[in-house]
Amino acid sequence: MKYLITLLLFPFVTVAASFERDIPRVHAYDFVTSRQFEGPLIWKYGGDQDRNLYFRGFSLINYGPNDIIWDPPVDFLNTPSREYYFMSDDNSRRDTYLWVTDYNGSGRTSDFFESVFVFLPRVTPPQVSENGEYLNVTLPTGEEIRFIEKYVTLDSPLLIEEPLDLNPDRNLRQHISLKYSGEGIIIRSDSKGSDPRLAKTVEVIKGDLKPCKLPGSLFWTQENFPKFKFIHDQEVFDLIEKECGIEFLP
Repeated sequence: MKYLITLLLFPFVTVAASFERDIPRVHAYDFVTSRQFEGPLIWKYGGDQDRNLYFRGFSLINYGPNDIIWDPPVDFLNTPSREYYFMSDDNSRRDTYLWVTDYNGSGRTSDFFESVFVFLPRVTPPQVSENGEYLNVTLPTGEEIRFIEKYVTLDSPLLIEEPLDLNPDRNLRQHISLKYSGEGIIIRSDSKGSDPRLAKTVEVIKGDLKPCKLPGSLFWTQENFPKFKFIHDQEVFDLIEKECGIEFLP
C-alpha cells in the first residue's frame, strides 16, 4: 500500500528543475515500472527492494489517427505508434536524453525502429507541464517545445516531426524524421529492433550542417547496459571539436 500511495503523489512534482546527481543509482534498482494517470503522460520509475521509487522520466505515445499516424488504432500489438521517452534516469546528468520508438504494428520486435537523441548542452532534466490543450516540454538544453495533448503530436517550430513511415518493405522504412532547429547540438543513434546506444555509427547534428558521422563507441559504452561516456558537456564538446570541427559547437 505504501508503494501505491507513493505513486499517487508523484505526478508533476517529481520533475526536478535541476540535476540531482551525475550518475543514476541503478545499482539500487530491483525493478522498473510506470504509471499513467488521466491523459497521455506515462511516468517512469525504478524501484528497490524496499519499494522506494527513483524517477526515470516520462513518455508520450501517439497511437493515431492524426497527421503523424493515419491509421486508427486496432489492438496493442497491431497498432502503429510513436513513443517519445524523455529520460533523465534518477535525475542524473549523464543519463539524460530522448528515446523515440517508431513501430508499424506488425507484432515483430524487429520492426521497432529506435532512435536516441542526446541534446547538448545539458542544463536541465526534461520537464513537462500542462497548458490548456498543450503539454509544454522543456528539453535538456532549456528550450521549450509543445505537444497537442489530444493527439500527442508535436506543434513546435523548434522540433518538427514527419509522419510515421509505414512502408511495407522493412528495408525501405526510415527512422523518425525529426528536425531540430534550436541553439544546441544533437548526438543521434538509430537501430532496428535493438538498442540504438550500441549502434556502430552515430551522427552529430547541428542546424543545417551536414551531419558528422562518428563511431558510436566514442560516446557510448559497448556493453549490455550501455552508458553515455560523458558526465560533463565540455568533454563532449572537446571530442566533437576534434572529430567534426569547431563549427559543430553550440
